[in-house]
Amino acid sequence: MKRKPIVVEKTMTPLEKARAVRRAAKDAGEVIERKNPVEKLRAKPKSLRLAVNAKCYDCAHFQKKEITLCPAKGCPLWAVRPYQGKKYKNEE
Repeated sequence: MKRKPIVVEKTMTPLEKARAVRRAAKDAGEVIERKNPVEKLRAKPKSLRLAVNAKCYDCAHFQKKEITLCPAKGCPLWAVRPYQGKKYKNEE
């Protein structure tokens, strides 16, 4: 299938541009697959951020909500864990 041309305005932020591209792909009928943090790490094994995300995801039994609610404040990754809720940002 052919994609429709994407209308990109000069005032669009990079996030808005990415959303426009994703919306156009979805409208064209393309299946958009989301990867979990472990799969993302396999694609880019040298990324420290992806390694931290994957480790927290694994430790929390593959539940993003559990990472947000992580009680292990003694963990060296606790301060940099992904998916932190606003409640935890200033708690350290």
